[in-house]
Amino acid sequence: MLNIRYTIFPNVRRGLIIFFVLFPCALFGQYASFINYNLNSGLPSNTAYFILKDSKGYLWITTDRGLVKYDGYSFTTYTTTDGVSDNEIFEAYEDSKKRIWFSTFNGIPTIYSEGKFYSFEYLFKKYERVATGPCYRILEKDSSLWFLNRKAIYRVTNNRIHAFSAKKTTLSSMAYHEGWKKMYFLNSSVSWVISIDENNKLDTIPINISPSTNISKALIKDNFLYYTSWKNFCGWDLEHNTGFSVELGTELLSIQDPNNDTTLLIGASNGVYEFNIKNHSWREKFRDQPGISSIFIDSDRSYWTTSLNSGISFFGNEKVEILNNRNAIPFEYVSLVKKMGNRLLIASDKFRFCIYNLSTKKVEAYFDEADRVPGRGFANSMRKATNGDIYVSFRVVLIKIDKNGKISRIGLKEVSYDFIFTPDYYVAVHVDQISRRKSSESITGLSEDYESMALTGRHLFYDSTNAHMYAYGANGLFKVNVDSFNYVTNYSHYKQISTNVSTMAKFNDSLLIVGSTLSGIHFLKRDKIIAGIGIDQGLSSNYVNCVFVDGNEVWIGTDKGINVLTVDLVKANMNMYQLGKKDGIFNNEINDITIENDTVFVATPSGLFFFHRNNVNRIVEKPTLNIEYVTVNSESLELQEEYQLNPYQNNVKVKFTGISYNALGNIVYRYKLTPADDLWHYTTSREIEYPSLSPNEYTLVIQCKGNRGGWSEVRKIKFEIAPSFWQRTTVRILFVILFFVVIGLLVRIRFKAIKKGHLIKEKLLKLENEKLEDIKNQAIKDKELIELEQQALRLHMNPHFIFNAINAIQGFYAGNEVNKAKQFISYFSKLLRMILETSKEKLVPVSTEVEIIKNYLELFLLRFEDKYSYHIKLDPDIDSESIMIPPMVVQPFVENAVLHGISPMKTKGEINIDFELEEDVLKISIRDNGIGRKKSEELKMFSKSKSTGIKVTQMRLKHLNEQLNDGHLVEIIDLEEKGISIGTLVILRVPLSGKS
Repeated sequence: MLNIRYTIFPNVRRGLIIFFVLFPCALFGQYASFINYNLNSGLPSNTAYFILKDSKGYLWITTDRGLVKYDGYSFTTYTTTDGVSDNEIFEAYEDSKKRIWFSTFNGIPTIYSEGKFYSFEYLFKKYERVATGPCYRILEKDSSLWFLNRKAIYRVTNNRIHAFSAKKTTLSSMAYHEGWKKMYFLNSSVSWVISIDENNKLDTIPINISPSTNISKALIKDNFLYYTSWKNFCGWDLEHNTGFSVELGTELLSIQDPNNDTTLLIGASNGVYEFNIKNHSWREKFRDQPGISSIFIDSDRSYWTTSLNSGISFFGNEKVEILNNRNAIPFEYVSLVKKMGNRLLIASDKFRFCIYNLSTKKVEAYFDEADRVPGRGFANSMRKATNGDIYVSFRVVLIKIDKNGKISRIGLKEVSYDFIFTPDYYVAVHVDQISRRKSSESITGLSEDYESMALTGRHLFYDSTNAHMYAYGANGLFKVNVDSFNYVTNYSHYKQISTNVSTMAKFNDSLLIVGSTLSGIHFLKRDKIIAGIGIDQGLSSNYVNCVFVDGNEVWIGTDKGINVLTVDLVKANMNMYQLGKKDGIFNNEINDITIENDTVFVATPSGLFFFHRNNVNRIVEKPTLNIEYVTVNSESLELQEEYQLNPYQNNVKVKFTGISYNALGNIVYRYKLTPADDLWHYTTSREIEYPSLSPNEYTLVIQCKGNRGGWSEVRKIKFEIAPSFWQRTTVRILFVILFFVVIGLLVRIRFKAIKKGHLIKEKLLKLENEKLEDIKNQAIKDKELIELEQQALRLHMNPHFIFNAINAIQGFYAGNEVNKAKQFISYFSKLLRMILETSKEKLVPVSTEVEIIKNYLELFLLRFEDKYSYHIKLDPDIDSESIMIPPMVVQPFVENAVLHGISPMKTKGEINIDFELEEDVLKISIRDNGIGRKKSEELKMFSKSKSTGIKVTQMRLKHLNEQLNDGHLVEIIDLEEKGISIGTLVILRVPLSGKS
């Protein structure tokens, strides 16, 4: 025990007495480092019974509140609502068909197969009379499934069930002898053991060990039946019928074979014990692990334990031990550590410090001023003076530990962040300056003899080779000559170390290592950076907290674990590996590292981890990669290696999980989709989605990698997206053929068109002169037509007609026939207006021509005093507004009928005018019952002007339709009866025209 005395605060001694009362755990030994998972981590209960790792790598954890599946990322709980027969489940077993069996409290096992749970009820329904109580264990041996019930044993072979009743005893456990092909069953008192061979033959074996109770678990190894019986660990030699019993002093709950020749692991109420079966000795393996109900050893030699009241625990490396406030020291946060003989000097925050004796496994001294000094109180530095004393700086509090273990508190007048000792000087860095005083002077305050220089820094490093001191911190790195105490070098021209320098170390006489919280570490030689290592070179983080050099190894502490760099200056190469949570150091925030006699001490916020450097877990285990599900267009599909998809099933999502429990979820995935990808894509996500794939045959290749080891086995998923109808190869070929056929036809048509074009051009050239002649002839005809229209107008408007009309009007007035005069003037003016209006048009509607005829006939009826009657009839099929005819083609013939046919008659005449459709010709018939043409000529009534009017009309019609025969345009027929003239019939055929 160290002699502890304080020079200033004697009441601290009372604090030490209280400490030894409050921390009895300091009397215990060292403790392995582990991670605990409980209710706060996602488990449904802190009571866990068993762990099974299935063939896909998943962990199945049985609890009293459901079944839990763990994939390294999260816990998924299954209960009776998911198909589990009971929520309290004891053990799990995977058979040769990859089915997982779960033993339950209600005695009805549950099976998990292909993602679904099934209840194995028929077995116990059939044997209901003996199937009472829980089903404890399930095993598959030699193609038989064995079920252990409290009162019965069931064996299922080839769908045949054999039941063995325990009758008056209670069964508790079973174990199988591989060599003898026998199953052994233990009762609760272990006064005898039942064996059943492969032929279902029963045998009873008495056991002559002192009576025991509460038999829990059993196993057979090397012909020995080992089992736990309350506080005793027992073994029975099945071959020689001898045995032993060893009391461990605590309740024993489980037993596990670590698959070596000498030891067995025993789960107890206070931890895990390792029992040597050769010399019957035992030792504590994992202490202070309450109620260990089962132990599971992973393939990389990491350990899992289940507990009856604290969930499950994971020991990434059993060789890594930890000291913290849960076992041996009075605080959890450790900022600095230094080894002094067999003692550990451990500094924390809140102005706390302790000395831990590695030999006695006790805390020998504890310093705590958290209640006296405000602030977080981090320990900034721990330095060894030239006389062997150790100083620990808390900025405003400085403590000294002499070589005898005496602790002294030193009050400081100025904040001191760091300090160093040289053979002649004591140098300290303060808020904005560095002070130097001789080693012989007091360091408790700033005396008049001290020297100072303005320089901002937080830490100091002394290079004894050339008496140079380095000050560093947020403002970068500076070099100072200690002897002359003057500024030497500012490294601000190096961007990497111009700010945020966090630590320094010396690699050899010529190389310094500078750590940064921004850019990793840098090697400095003769004030020049010659190399740097950061994330790009494999460093786990660019945030470096500490560096420790041990020979040719550089131990680098970052905020993401430890990196061990091996430097070979001869071969000029470097190798690096990482340590962290996967190796049992369950906090990645590394505050300090020190190594002595191959023992590595690591200070973290979770405590002090330590281990022998050769005990680093170097087992390389590739992670397991499982495909969780495949969805197409958001619809989940059954897992298979190949998928045939239609053209519209092109949104593909794949969920996968890489299982590496040492990686603690830090798994990198890489994938590529061939033939779309040539290079790998890297991600930490566990989902890949392709939202719109084009038709093709694809292969998705996925791998994963943990922090340690190589890439996993490749998982492949093939899927073929069928093309649409028009994307199919045959259809595309047909389209290509059709395309070329169409192109050929188009080319052929083009050639024909070109050829035809040439012929047309030849014809055009040939007919060019004829066309000019036609144009000339057409112009002549147009001129003739215009002249005919003008001549017709003149005929209608001749002075003789107008003079006669005026005389008629005068005659009406002279005879006092005013009404007739007015009526005559009305018809006459209307007729003149219509003649003038229609003379401007080439074609007028039939209705207009009929109105002109009516006006004309009414006018002459007034003049000749009802000398005749007339009738105008239109065929019902005639649209008089749409069918167009030349203007005033009918009037000359009507006038001729009135003046030359009717007027000479002594009786009343009759004129009938009919409009009929005759195919594409309008047929107009003008019939009168006058004296006829022959009589008229005899009376010399057929004047030259009237004859000219008819001829002009004929010529106009001929010009309108050159295709009609001239003789068919106008027909004049003399009507006779028995040789006597009875009138005249004029037929006009006018080509039909519509409105333009």
